[in-house]
Amino acid sequence: MQGFISALEDHGVDVVRGDKTQSGICWPFLRDPFMVVDDTFMVGGIDSSGDFTSRSPDLLTACMDIMDQIRDDKFSSAAFAAREDGFPIILEGGDVIVHDGTIYVGQGGQWTNRLGLELMKALWGDKFKIQPIHMKPEAKVTHLDCVFNPISADTAIVHFDPMTVASQGIIQKHFDRLIRLKRAEYAALAANVFSIGGGQIFIERQQERLRRELKRSSFDPIPTKFDKPIRAGGSFRCATVPLRRESESQL
Repeated sequence: MQGFISALEDHGVDVVRGDKTQSGICWPFLRDPFMVVDDTFMVGGIDSSGDFTSRSPDLLTACMDIMDQIRDDKFSSAAFAAREDGFPIILEGGDVIVHDGTIYVGQGGQWTNRLGLELMKALWGDKFKIQPIHMKPEAKVTHLDCVFNPISADTAIVHFDPMTVASQGIIQKHFDRLIRLKRAEYAALAANVFSIGGGQIFIERQQERLRRELKRSSFDPIPTKFDKPIRAGGSFRCATVPLRRESESQL
């Protein structure tokens, strides 16, 4: 993780760290509970299964730590630990992808539920098109950004197998160029890259075929060692929550 942070800073990214938790557990995947939509820093309603990623005190402490560091910006929190008629609103950042006037919301995976989708519609439906992308439940996809990740206005990295046919068609309609992953690449979270603008994209250094495909499509891949977080279940996008973007190409 420290190598990734150093590489981000070397490429001109201002990094804010949200390390503080009450339990002392360092959970590297801040995109699980947090997301930014427009000028709103959201604390999503997350799964209450009881594992340490869902501990409210830890999330609140990490949230306040980040908010303290960015208090000069117009961010507000929303949706934290929300419930509707006794049912939890589950909305995790890995299932939320903001791109070119559309918010893609993962459905049918392991986390974000229908109430999370409805919350996004209620909060943002008047400003963005809210587009659900449905996964096959038997595929057990963790988050949408494990199978789909836009990297420019017209290009996305995708692995279609876990998606419903209808959702595959939606993505094919919205993007002119698709870089399709092989099954082994999907399993290694190759879709979970991180774009910082100017065509620069952080990818795990072992993803050599994806690196060649990106170069062939005029992108500038930045191979970076990140194998340990991947073994824990997340990669570059999972570990980052962009707070301020200078352009749409920073995703």
